[in-house]
Amino acid sequence: MAMWRLPLPPRVRPLRISQRVRVVGLAAVLAVTLVASVHVLSAAGTTTTASSARVASQPAFLAGFGEECRGWIPTDPTTDHLCPGASERLREVQTFLQEPVLDYGEEVYTAARRLEACALGLVECPERPLVVSLWPASEQQPTFFAEVERRAELAWHDDIHEGVELFNYVFVPTADRAKTLHLVKALRASIHQVWMGEIAAIECMQNPRCIADDYVAASVPAMVPNITEVPDTEKGPVDLWRLMVTSWHGVRPSRAQSPGHDLTRDWGVATQGGEEHWSIHPIGRWHTISPYPFPDHAWVPFTHARACDPSTFTITRKPKRLGTQIAERTVLILGDATDLENAEVDWAGVWRFLHDRGLNATFTIPSSTPLSHKWLTAFPADPEAYPELLGEADALLGIGTPHLATTPYIAMCRGTPAVFPTFRNIGSLGFPMGWERYDPSWMQHGQYYVDEPEPQGFKYPAGDMELLAYELWKALSSERSPHTPRQFGPLGLYESLEAMLHFDYEGEYNQQRSVRGGPIGLAEDLRVNCWKQGWCRKDGQLGGTR
Repeated sequence: MAMWRLPLPPRVRPLRISQRVRVVGLAAVLAVTLVASVHVLSAAGTTTTASSARVASQPAFLAGFGEECRGWIPTDPTTDHLCPGASERLREVQTFLQEPVLDYGEEVYTAARRLEACALGLVECPERPLVVSLWPASEQQPTFFAEVERRAELAWHDDIHEGVELFNYVFVPTADRAKTLHLVKALRASIHQVWMGEIAAIECMQNPRCIADDYVAASVPAMVPNITEVPDTEKGPVDLWRLMVTSWHGVRPSRAQSPGHDLTRDWGVATQGGEEHWSIHPIGRWHTISPYPFPDHAWVPFTHARACDPSTFTITRKPKRLGTQIAERTVLILGDATDLENAEVDWAGVWRFLHDRGLNATFTIPSSTPLSHKWLTAFPADPEAYPELLGEADALLGIGTPHLATTPYIAMCRGTPAVFPTFRNIGSLGFPMGWERYDPSWMQHGQYYVDEPEPQGFKYPAGDMELLAYELWKALSSERSPHTPRQFGPLGLYESLEAMLHFDYEGEYNQQRSVRGGPIGLAEDLRVNCWKQGWCRKDGQLGGTR
């Protein structure tokens, strides 16, 4: 199954990275003079200093705009009609900096000053350079794996932040919905995309104070308040095609670990002919950014640069060879207590299979799982020790129904082989709900892990304990070195970000709107369940951080 990645439209001629990050040469010469002399406009929109008069004599196109803005003088609002795009962005930013209504913190104001430099042509930027991200880490139960995963998600966010700015966009992370909406409204002419987590995005799309032009009232007002009567001054600033759903887990049919990720359990997604519409964004799944290659998502890989930097750890596991002498092995188990109980693993049988072939294995499992055999041990309580534990283990074994984690890739880069199940019926449980739509070769961490050849990757059909034991035996008996798939390195991240940032979402949106004959509203079952779950506020206001 070929992995889906947003194509780069032919009309986009991307610059080399070295070109993207350079300061425009001539603008750099003018920067000192212009920045020193341009004053934030007063309420009357005028400046009177001698230095600003000297700057006014310089044509604006010298500052990096080109002939299309010849004659525009940034200090003279009466010339704004000569360069409407840049002048609108400049006036918005100056107003935002001059009259801060909310305290955003220095990071946001630093970003706003960079937007001002973009509008003045002092630095090379896209036409709309601002990407706003309302995206806290997923809220999960405070378990061992949840904490490990939360840290990985935050690292993913940091890598994306760096990558977005590498392409000369301005990335602004926020944590408050009300402040986010005010920021988007205040700097609307500069907005390229607005990223939100699943619950925040659904709350926005069902509220005319957040979404622009595509609010559709629910047909069941008894369940969902009809909030169409919103004053023009309060109407939402977020264009639907600019709204991206940022999801660590991706849009998944079931078996998700956090509230809002399971479309069946949390949202009551309706089915038509047995097929869920399987998207929380009304335009489609490709408006969902995920670190793993799920079908039709905007795949932005999680890079393992930090966790896999050889300077941060030492490979402690030595190569293993088969022999007549019993050898000690440690196997790290990935899966929660429910997975381990429901997977019907014959631990004693697996242990005997390995022992008969010269391997004396100890299985390290989550501490919440009952321990009934001497070869079962519990995880350490400190998540800080987890990466080293991965490097010291002889193999990583995935058990149970599908879920996501960065663990198998970090294990590979530390020289630890990973053995994971591919999708199929799991004993008496049947298929995990919805996952039967995946290619049978898929597994819980995506196609690229499956594609990794031995000795980097091993797989077994879920529920087949004989093959589990056999693949684990092969993994424990092989020699290997650290390995990181290219797709999960920095270049894989940058390529995906470039395609996602340059994709013509507006054109695709206009085509869909034309076909549908009007606004593209949020699916009603998602809207209703947002209110049922208490994630949408009764007063029609937006608040919170999830």
